[in-house]
Amino acid sequence: MLTLTQLAITFLSGVLLVIVLYVANHTRSDGLPYPPGPKRLPVIGNLLDMPSREEWLTYRKWSDEYGSEVVHVDVVGTHVIIVNSIEAGNELFIKRSSIYSDRCEKGTGRLRIQA
Repeated sequence: MLTLTQLAITFLSGVLLVIVLYVANHTRSDGLPYPPGPKRLPVIGNLLDMPSREEWLTYRKWSDEYGSEVVHVDVVGTHVIIVNSIEAGNELFIKRSSIYSDRCEKGTGRLRIQA
């Protein structure tokens, strides 16, 4: 049987773990905020908000509601960025592609396969 002190320590450890996970999940590694989006629930995030059909209508509604062509949702800890216009897509994926690319600029040589 656990004593009252052991129960209190176990409970406080659980609360501390939840706080740490919550802060880690709501903060980007570079400290910048995510784009606007619907309010998320603990643990499941926006899972219940995600549409099962005609997704584009929901994404457009969110874009209008939050005043941004780029919307963020969190689905069970996976951050999803929704780009709602061609202009925003061109800006992010073409004009700013070097910012988001993980490929290194040097050392990308040809792969040689010998038979």
